[in-house]
Amino acid sequence: MKLIFKKLFPAIFIYFSRLAIWFILIFSAFSFSASATDYTITVTHSGSSSYIFVNGGLNLGNNPGISVNVGDKITFDVSASSAGHPFAIVSALNSSNGYSASNKVSSGVTNNGEPAVATVVWDLANATPGEYYYVCTLHPAMRGKITVNSVGVDSDGDGVNDDIDVDDDNDGILDTDEGFNDCDTNENLFINGSLTAIPVIGEAPDSWERITGGTSWSSDVNDVNNGIVSSGGVDWQVSASNSDDGGTWASFYGLRNFGGSRYLEGIYQQVSLTADKTYTISFEMSHFGMDFGSLSGDDAFINVIYSTSGEPNLGPGGSSTTLIGKTDVLSMGEGWKDQTLTFTPDASGDYNIGFQIELVDPDSDVAYINIDGIGIAEECEEDTDGDGIPNHLDLDSDGDGCFDVIESGYGDLDNPSDGKVGTEPTEYTEDGKVKNVVYKTQTEIDDLDGNGTKDYLEKGSDLSKVSDPTSLNVLEYSSVTFTASGSTVGDLGTITYSWQITADNGDTWENITAYTAANPNHPGKYSDLDKTTMKIDSVTAAMTEFKYRLLMQTLAFKCDLDVTSSAAQLTVFKTDTDSDGIPDETDLDDDNDGITDVTEGGDDLDTDEDGIPNRIDPDSDNDGCNDVNEAGLSTDENNDGKVGIPTVLVNANGLVISTGSGTYSYDLPADLDGNGTYDFLESASAATVVSSPSDVSTASHGDAIFVAKGSSDGVLGYTWQVSTDAGNTFTDIEVFDNKGEQSEIMIVGGGNPVFDDNYRSFLEFYANTDIPSNKYKVRLIAQDGAFVENTINTSLSAGQYFVAGQNSNGWVNFFGGNIGTVYGGGTYKYARWSNISNYYFDHRIEIRRISDDAIVDVYGVDTNENGTDEAHPWVTPEGFFKRKDNRYATNEFNLNDWTLCSGCLDKTTNAKSSTPYPYKQVVLPATSVYTGHDDDTLKINAAPRNFDRYQYRAKVRTLNYACDDGTFTTPAEIVVFLDTDGDGVGDVNDLDDDNDGILDTEEGTLTDDFDGDGIPNRLDSDSDGDGCSDVIEAGFTDSDGDGILGSGAPSVGTDGKITGHSYSDPQDLNSNQVDDFLETGSEAGIHTHPASVFLDEEEDTIFVSQATLQTQFTLFFNNEPNSTTANHASMNSNALRNRGWFDNSKTNTYRFVVEFDSLTNGTIAGYTYMFQHRGHSYYVSNNTSNFDTSVSNAQSVGGYLVVINDHYEAELVREEVRKIYSNTNFWINHFLDTKSPGYDGTLTGFDATGWVSGYIPNSEITHQW
Repeated sequence: MKLIFKKLFPAIFIYFSRLAIWFILIFSAFSFSASATDYTITVTHSGSSSYIFVNGGLNLGNNPGISVNVGDKITFDVSASSAGHPFAIVSALNSSNGYSASNKVSSGVTNNGEPAVATVVWDLANATPGEYYYVCTLHPAMRGKITVNSVGVDSDGDGVNDDIDVDDDNDGILDTDEGFNDCDTNENLFINGSLTAIPVIGEAPDSWERITGGTSWSSDVNDVNNGIVSSGGVDWQVSASNSDDGGTWASFYGLRNFGGSRYLEGIYQQVSLTADKTYTISFEMSHFGMDFGSLSGDDAFINVIYSTSGEPNLGPGGSSTTLIGKTDVLSMGEGWKDQTLTFTPDASGDYNIGFQIELVDPDSDVAYINIDGIGIAEECEEDTDGDGIPNHLDLDSDGDGCFDVIESGYGDLDNPSDGKVGTEPTEYTEDGKVKNVVYKTQTEIDDLDGNGTKDYLEKGSDLSKVSDPTSLNVLEYSSVTFTASGSTVGDLGTITYSWQITADNGDTWENITAYTAANPNHPGKYSDLDKTTMKIDSVTAAMTEFKYRLLMQTLAFKCDLDVTSSAAQLTVFKTDTDSDGIPDETDLDDDNDGITDVTEGGDDLDTDEDGIPNRIDPDSDNDGCNDVNEAGLSTDENNDGKVGIPTVLVNANGLVISTGSGTYSYDLPADLDGNGTYDFLESASAATVVSSPSDVSTASHGDAIFVAKGSSDGVLGYTWQVSTDAGNTFTDIEVFDNKGEQSEIMIVGGGNPVFDDNYRSFLEFYANTDIPSNKYKVRLIAQDGAFVENTINTSLSAGQYFVAGQNSNGWVNFFGGNIGTVYGGGTYKYARWSNISNYYFDHRIEIRRISDDAIVDVYGVDTNENGTDEAHPWVTPEGFFKRKDNRYATNEFNLNDWTLCSGCLDKTTNAKSSTPYPYKQVVLPATSVYTGHDDDTLKINAAPRNFDRYQYRAKVRTLNYACDDGTFTTPAEIVVFLDTDGDGVGDVNDLDDDNDGILDTEEGTLTDDFDGDGIPNRLDSDSDGDGCSDVIEAGFTDSDGDGILGSGAPSVGTDGKITGHSYSDPQDLNSNQVDDFLETGSEAGIHTHPASVFLDEEEDTIFVSQATLQTQFTLFFNNEPNSTTANHASMNSNALRNRGWFDNSKTNTYRFVVEFDSLTNGTIAGYTYMFQHRGHSYYVSNNTSNFDTSVSNAQSVGGYLVVINDHYEAELVREEVRKIYSNTNFWINHFLDTKSPGYDGTLTGFDATGWVSGYIPNSEITHQW
């Protein structure tokens, strides 16, 4: 129950401390009445300093305070004083604590402030309780306080006085809930808030504590006349004045730098506060500055702070301190000004409330400001609308024109509304509540907008519409927005928005949230339904003619009407997403991405949940890669998400039949990771490289392993690439289906029998895998750069031979049968290429892939790099070349990979040739050169020597993410050490590099090449090129004829020497200090036969037969020899390409070549030095002569007419002569000997016999008659 004493006499408590005890007694004599009372007070005066009140013979004293009740009446008899001291009643004093006419109380007061009147009467019947003042209009010192109390007031007229009534205005809200507390608004909880005691320097005022921040400095208390800072006092920078509270105050020193840090003075006091109650903190402050060694006039303010334990401090050394509020900024020279803050604690307990100076500018030097009159008091009444009527008496607390009883949630059932709960007539309880009404608790009172403020305390205003939504015409699956808005007068209150829908042309409207809850299959996705702009994602045709409007409400202002915007209609047209003329509803491929709608999940599947069904979404899984690419069925060259390039043509069902890039057929999309989900429905991203391969070193034909690692959120794929040009370019490694494969197709061999240029020449190829027609072509390149090409225009199956013949009849005649007979059914394909011998086999051969012109296999190298044709041993104009067993195809020519048989096809049939061509014989390596080309580990099996310095890198990519073009690792390099004999010991460490039983040191230096065939002796099984292996000529055994000591692969030691072999000196059978394996030899032949003689018995006679080293090698050009009388051979130096011999009459005069069986390059008159070869030297004559003269002239200078032993030597001689005489005939030492053992009577053509080499002086011939 309310306390009567406090409600009647709240002023007693403050007056008790300020006025004499006798006043309280006198006051109580006429103030303790619960009914209206009339009072008469005689007013006299004491000069101009005070009024004197007298009542009932009692002298009330000078300028006394009085307390009365609402309803009382006071008559002031001012007849004795009003003439010189007009008596006025005011609601407040001015800033000088004096009279201002604007503050006069006008209601209920007569003669207020009038001079020379007898009485001033105040009828308090309608007075507002509170504090008032009487004051002389001329002399402000003549003043006092009048307190008007509400004792005995029954504001709601329910018969229960307000002091007992718990609902003073009968609005159904308890007074306590309306902010009324049983308290004294004038009770200051601070002790010594006036700071009256002047302490010793360095201490706080009585009842206060210093804020020190751990330093020895402190707040000072100063008298206005003598600021106590030191014994010498202090001077103010401007004149100081008293505060309203009195003549003493505390002064705070704010210092930017004191002892290296900032220092901020202050004081604090502990008070006990109650949770959720509001307290008013008030005080005065000023800034007079101080002159004490240095000026202190910088701007500053006071922080009001608190802590619940220990000293509150926001300055240096402070902790656990909370800011309540900041004061106004004080500039130097500002006088006293009032400051008020409110504080509502969250919890009940003791609070250390502090006041601390702070500098406005942290870089300021110093400020010195003052504080006084500090108070903290509980707020007892709330007046939300500030109309002077506290909420507990105010039927409209927020002043918005809507009664509290309505806004709190009761409603007002009376008509007209009276602002009170219930209906008239009304009965009341003893404590003033309306009977038969269940009062709401504080939590039950409406806060419909949920903002934490009860609706009756939140001022509202009229709501009106500002804008309406606009009707829309859109395509199906578009995203749309509707916007409307409203506002309240003065922008008061909170507007609540709710979008509504009608599906029946406005017959019924309901909130969209309710509609979609009741219709869960309703199309479209709504958002922001409680905002001014609503969004609908992916509208459908089923939503056409739906209408929408915005419902706007101010829920906290119940006296206002709800407002709705006008309706806006949504019209949705059928969609033709791909604009192919077929509407989506009948189109089987709505987005023309080459994937049927059914495959994409039908009408509604939306894999990435972006509001767009897969069937019209170009990127269904939203991974940044369009479906058309991830499906793997087509390309999207213009990146529009559709098949091919424009123009796209579709059939009546909307299925793509062709595009600008060709026809199109539907198939199942790719699922490269094989997990059962199409790649275009499975989000993925590009792979990244985790680690790169490292460099590897291995011996020739050794293994090498490269490892790369990648990372991906999908299925990781690897593609290894190789660079053969030091990393300038890289190409994918090709690996196919069968063991031994490196390329799809490879060169097997070829030949040019009997130097024929238009009949018997042939080439042989082998297919390692199935090959479609027109994928490869064969280029034949002459040494002058000219070339011819032939396309392999037939498909090949894996394991088939492809054979090309210069002339089909010629091929049949040479091999002795048609190709089906020779090769066997199904194992071959044949084509006639009439240009095979265009360049007389002085050409290189390349297999090129037509799509990118890449070279996949090659035979031969460019012999005209420097513009001068050089002879090379791989050119076989009257023989054949054949790939050795277990050799891979490669785009780099390696002579050691090939068997060369010069002059072997010296007859018109393969069977009759000195060494027939081994057709249909390919031995593939046991394993492919590369394994793991599509894995993280690449292995090179038996790395060929030409792989030395190749570089390898892996491309890592996400296989099921078509837009991942791949990321490359850093390349790694392979170093292949040469191991020519394949015995596992690299040549650099091998003492016998070719396992011929001869130490490398015996075979010469690292680069010595006796026969000039490009193969150093230490690697050459026939170092002198005479057709007899070194191992045989050295005197050792070679039972299997492979040029290697012994039979089969020998065992070797770590130094590469053959185990168990003596390595004795190679033999020199003719004892000429030249090992036989380095001395060209040939068979002996009869140069002149003995003549028959007739003689008598016992007569003597002499038989003479001249023998010499002799060769039956011939290299006649096409259709040569062609004369039965021209029996001597010559050559011609014209042209880069191979040219053979010609038969000529020995009487013709030509230049000739002289051969010396020693190394010399000295000057010989009449001759020009050319070159050296196989230990011999060669000169060309400057003059011409017939054959016999040429023979004798050559012998006369110590040599002999050149003898040609093989095609390589022939081309060396011809090319060297051409360098000196570009087009000349010259004799060579070959002629027809009809007495030679090989002569069979054939004188002309391809099968001519009897041609032998001429006499070589000093030949090492053994004679036996």
